[in-house]
Amino acid sequence: MGKVKTRLAKGIGDEKAFEVYNKLLRLTYKNTKDLSLKKFIFYTDLPDKQIFDSSFEIKIQSEGNLGLKMSNAFREVFNSGYEKAVIIGVDCPSLNNKIILQAMELLDNYEFVFGPANDGGYYLTGMNSLHDFVFKNIKWGTKTVLQDSLAKIRKMNHSYNLLETLTDVDTEIDLLKVRELLNC
Repeated sequence: MGKVKTRLAKGIGDEKAFEVYNKLLRLTYKNTKDLSLKKFIFYTDLPDKQIFDSSFEIKIQSEGNLGLKMSNAFREVFNSGYEKAVIIGVDCPSLNNKIILQAMELLDNYEFVFGPANDGGYYLTGMNSLHDFVFKNIKWGTKTVLQDSLAKIRKMNHSYNLLETLTDVDTEIDLLKVRELLNC
């Protein structure tokens, strides 16, 4: 509590934000547990109680901003021999296996794939080799995150594709849009 969903907590308080985070975590587990892909979960700290089963490999996130955390997670996965990977957040209740599998398929033909969030960020990012330039000098938590990332990709002449736009839960307004999915 106090470390997760901090922007949401500004509107609804730390306790309620922590409750929403746990609902999102459980929903993400439910929506991804049956994927027949290698799955990793990156935590800031190991939780007291584990929601994810043994089909998920538990990892600790690196320090730093969101871009550095994602870059290091991709690096770790690619250094383990994987040829493509996607990262999802736990704050997008509409994200499902079909979308994740679509992203993995797109990486056969594109270097990057993004799932745009309706706030200007993204709920999913994928790549078929490590290109950490895309995460550098980004103003995280702003409405230009996706736009800034795509500008970097275009400037470097890399290919990308976009998935459908979904709502991720960062603010109280976002929570109102998806409350039925979370039963809150």
